[in-house]
Amino acid sequence: MTGAASGIARATAQRFAREGAKVIVADGSLPGGLETVKLIQADGGSASFIPVDVPRAEQVNRMVDAILNQQGQIDVLFNGAAREGLAQ
Repeated sequence: MTGAASGIARATAQRFAREGAKVIVADGSLPGGLETVKLIQADGGSASFIPVDVPRAEQVNRMVDAILNQQGQIDVLFNGAAREGLAQ
């Protein structure tokens, strides 16, 4: 789940975890990403963090490889990452 260090994507990650998903929090913000993982785990969910800068294709490819190595498959992708200033 990209962009899950804050906002709507964090709330979505928490909801997925409450529904039983094993959530991979993927974000460029280490503190925010780890906080999301902590919140999910405190609520009894399963989560881990992978740092990624979504506009960088090589980092996205590494993220996907890491998830496949860790989980064996990807069932759902949620892109909550956004670049500030693009909505203007």
